Amino acid sequence: MKTILLLLLSFISFAVSAQFTKGDKFLGGSLNISSQNGASYNPITNNRFSVGPQAGYFLTEKYALVAKLNYTGAFYETTGSKVISTSFSITPAVRRYFQISDKFFFNLDAYVGFSRQTDKLTNSFSNLTTQNPYYYLSAGIEPGFIFFPAPNWGFNASLGGLNYSHYQNLSTASTSNSIGLTWSSSLTFGVSYYFVTKK
Repeated sequence: MKTILLLLLSFISFAVSAQFTKGDKFLGGSLNISSQNGASYNPITNNRFSVGPQAGYFLTEKYALVAKLNYTGAFYETTGSKVISTSFSITPAVRRYFQISDKFFFNLDAYVGFSRQTDKLTNSFSNLTTQNPYYYLSAGIEPGFIFFPAPNWGFNASLGGLNYSHYQNLSTASTSNSIGLTWSSSLTFGVSYYFVTKK
């Protein structure tokens, strides 16, 4: 029994041997489009578009520096009001890779971020428009999974995570701080191309 266990552990160690080396890089990103329309008795329209390029550089076989950008445009309409929202964010992170199998990885991103957003609100009855600019400072940990159908292509899914954010309204000078834990509600998908050293 002991011999079988040792052989199994040896096989697992071989199967999850390092796939990356120092100096490897990757480029990728995500694209999300959503649209929601409410019922006739509650007419709400919520359309959102988000694009997020990212790049990474491996410091070791398990750690990579990651730089993420994101642009989001949204249109929200309900009875009496319309909101057009645009935001831009930059999020540097350190990513830790945990190899589960030859093609499957779990990762954790420790990140800090800055986001600048402006909401343009129009009253449908008076046609009066106001703008609400604000920004967020954030930090947190985000888990995810990466699947490699081919050596250079990775399909990733992030699952939300634990985050802290500081909110600052630039019109009213109001501020707030929050700590949140999100999971499936923040599920996003992306794809990356890895420039890996041939072994």
